[in-house]
Parts: sequence; structure tokens; C-alpha cells
Amino acid sequence: MKKLIRTTITVPEDIYKQTKVKASLVQESFSAYVTEALYEKINQIIDEPLKKRVDPKKTLGVFSLGIKKIPSRKKLYETHLQRKLGR
Repeated sequence: MKKLIRTTITVPEDIYKQTKVKASLVQESFSAYVTEALYEKINQIIDEPLKKRVDPKKTLGVFSLGIKKIPSRKKLYETHLQRKLGR
């Protein structure tokens, strides 16, 4: 037997009432009805074809910020000081 977990969820009142009615129509408990619906949703997601994922390494160098060559740290600092000191 599978281990059962007790949890609390928040759903709109109309959905709760509709689910209670449908569960009683098929003569199932509310818990069993919701569990079955969750299994169906999970299996639906699993059966959907996965979208093709792009390898992040393939996008390297594709986007440009307009910087041709990154200056050295020393040069960046010198430029920063010149701007700060107003030279």
C-alpha cells in the first residue's frame, strides 16, 4: 500500500462544490476523486512531447552588447578615476 500524505489545499468554493458532486455521482470519496484527477493530469503532462531544449553553450557569442574588446581591469580603473577626478 502506498504511503498517504495529508495536506491542505485552497481552491475556489465553486470548484470544491462541483468536485464533491461529481465524486458522489461516481460513488467515490472526495479524496479518491481528487487523487485520480491528479494522476490523470500528471500522466497527461508526462505524455506530452517535451519541447526541444537549446544548449546554453550554443547561444554564447550570439548576443552582443556592442563591446568589441573588453579593456583590462587596470584600464577600466584608470578611466573611472579620470571621470571621478574630472580630468
